[in-house]
Amino acid sequence: MIPPDARKRASPPRGARALGAALRARIIALAAITFPLAALAAPVALVNPGFESKNPGEGGNPEGWVAIQHAGAESYDFVLDSGQKHSGTQSMRIKKIGPEPYGTISQVLDGARYAGKTVRLSGWIRTEAVPDGRNTGAVFMWTPGESLFHRLDGTELPVNNGIETSADDRQFFVASMGLRQIVAFSRADPSKPIGFAQLTGFTPDNVRMVGTRLVAAGMAIADPSCVAGTPCPRGFAAQAIDPKTLVVSDLARFPATPPYSGTATAIPIDGEIWLSSFNGDRVAYGPIPR
Repeated sequence: MIPPDARKRASPPRGARALGAALRARIIALAAITFPLAALAAPVALVNPGFESKNPGEGGNPEGWVAIQHAGAESYDFVLDSGQKHSGTQSMRIKKIGPEPYGTISQVLDGARYAGKTVRLSGWIRTEAVPDGRNTGAVFMWTPGESLFHRLDGTELPVNNGIETSADDRQFFVASMGLRQIVAFSRADPSKPIGFAQLTGFTPDNVRMVGTRLVAAGMAIADPSCVAGTPCPRGFAAQAIDPKTLVVSDLARFPATPPYSGTATAIPIDGEIWLSSFNGDRVAYGPIPR
């Protein structure tokens, strides 16, 4: 959502990565955005950059823009807002209405004309009461014979996304994308965590028990091959967690390997690691470093 309280101007560093000749840059915006291109002393030509056009766009979106979200149930509402804007008569408001972790509106440009140039991106975003690390979900339990799930108070975490149980069923483990942790709870008393494993260098998209270890995988947090904020192929990593001690060890880390991206889960087997994707049409595999 783009509410009235706070205003932030986002601008990546001047040393943004030079775009390659075949690169197609996907530009993401939440409000009216312009993109000055220093090398050409002119802005990049977006279609309907201020969301002012009255012409219909693809799929009911504003002209030139496409709304997307994480796979799953409809979780974001995209509407033009004439009450809150940086300039012109309106802006784009994105409201979270469901469980999926992200939604955005984007525009694709042909990057060939900017080959060898440096592109500086800037934009305006308005936010309200969205502190880092806020809890967004919890664990809910259903018992056979009952008609409803009930919430386990104390299991609230930032961007819960994945759950697994211990072999003896005395504990359960929740992946928190917001904290980049695997958080452990007792089945006997889930009112507070009993420990956590801190993952490094990637955001976990799930957690699963493979043999005697927990395994979490996800996309790299910062990948120099990607322009910040764009959904281009990302590097990925997988780490193993001892469910008893919560000690973390590396399984594998790989650079971006297009066209594969969107790592969600990992299964190590016979010296290799196999990875699934939450937004792709293929799986990936590679050797586990010795």
